[in-house]
Amino acid sequence: MKLRTNSRNSHWKEFCQQLGEGDGVDPRHEDRRSSGLRHREEGHKTQQLCQQVAHVLDAVLTGETRDENLQDLSVVSVVPAPNAGRLLVTVQSWAVDALSHWSVIDEKLRRATPWLRSELATSISRRRIPELVFQLAGPKASTDSGEEVGHA
Repeated sequence: MKLRTNSRNSHWKEFCQQLGEGDGVDPRHEDRRSSGLRHREEGHKTQQLCQQVAHVLDAVLTGETRDENLQDLSVVSVVPAPNAGRLLVTVQSWAVDALSHWSVIDEKLRRATPWLRSELATSISRRRIPELVFQLAGPKASTDSGEEVGHA
């Protein structure tokens, strides 16, 4: 009996020898979602965390602290630095001489950081509370061209 060759089956060996996208990738480690969607979700979650941290810190600094220097502070922004594990908190003081006393305010913020993180832990449900780094937003000054520039 003569074997019949099917033209459809004769090219399968050539097709199997070609490399394609995803060859060599273990499917157990391959994410089913697209990386763009995951990146947007992580960005959204980080932004949401920053908003929650800003709200809680602003409330704690203005309402619950006993130190006058810290009571004068308000949270301007909270951004990841470089990720959600560490947040850069920009604060602004209502006191006129805040820039000249920034070293004192900075030291008091550093000492209060464990307490502030514990306040965050009671308000925000997270496995790990991010590190906090503070910077002071100075008053806006205008340049010669009339543009406003903030000092940090």
